[in-house]
Formats: sequence, structure tokens, C-alpha cells
Amino acid sequence: MEAINETIAKSQSFAFLWRLLDPSPEFLNVENSCRAYWNTLTLQRQRLIYYALREQKKAGIPFKTNPLYAVQDCVPVPTNWNGRPGINEKMKTEKMVIAKYKASYGTYTLQEAKLFEMSEIKPLN
Repeated sequence: MEAINETIAKSQSFAFLWRLLDPSPEFLNVENSCRAYWNTLTLQRQRLIYYALREQKKAGIPFKTNPLYAVQDCVPVPTNWNGRPGINEKMKTEKMVIAKYKASYGTYTLQEAKLFEMSEIKPLN
């Protein structure tokens, strides 16, 4: 059973998602379908999808034009910074950790480690 604050947070989160997706006028008619799908997701799943889509937008990677498909097809995966270009700059601006995601360890931001509910989180910087 979901706590009332989670139910409220889930119902209020769609407005943020819709603004993020900023669909073109031809797809405004899928808002209700998209909202209905969004409301079937757990609050944790909503957070992961929103985070993944926001990071995609920040990186300049376009969404699927149909917002419903953008949400349904979103597969949130944390960024493992181990050995990636830019890790040194990332270490200067964000808290980084070593954490276990699924069955393997990697280097992640603390925010992602918490968001993706990783285990065995150890501070790196």
C-alpha cells in the first residue's frame, strides 16, 4: 500500500514531466494517455524516468516526438564514470562514490547512487 504523500507526489509529478517533454502541438492530444500511463508507475520509477529524460535533454539528445513513447520506452541507466572522459572534472564539481549497481561496482555521482538505490556506497571524494 502506498503512503498518501507518495500518492500525492505521483499525481503532482506529471506537470513537471510534461514541461520537460515540451511536446509539439501535434502531440498535445496524447497528454491524457501519457498522464494515465505515468500514474501507473511507482514514484521511484517516475523519478528514474524523469531523471533519465532530463539528463538526455541536458545532453542535447532529442526525445521521441510522441511523449507517451518517450516515457514508455525510457530505460533509465546510471552513468558509470569509471574510466570515462570527464571524470576528473566531475570529481571537482560533484560528490562521487563507488557503488554496486545490479551485480557490479562502478563510479557514480552520489545523487545517482541514491536515486538508483545502489548498495555498498563508499565515498570517493
